[in-house]
Amino acid sequence: MKKIIFYSIAFLFAFSAYLAIAEYSGSTFCLTNSDASNCQTVQNSEYGSIFGFKVSTFGPIAFAVLLIFYFLANKKSKYRQN
Repeated sequence: MKKIIFYSIAFLFAFSAYLAIAEYSGSTFCLTNSDASNCQTVQNSEYGSIFGFKVSTFGPIAFAVLLIFYFLANKKSKYRQN
């Protein structure tokens, strides 16, 4: 179960980092079949940023924090006696 959690967090970190890099490089990534300009409109609107930071930058940061917590939890469980 621990491996599934680790690989899930690692995959989501990589995917959200890709999306953040794609947004800052100017390319669009849209999961709908509609025109990509709709996604670009939302990303450039007032809802596309929080406190001056793009929303896509919070994904990699959040998953990096989850990875740190995962490693800390596993490090402590090695020394725990049952």
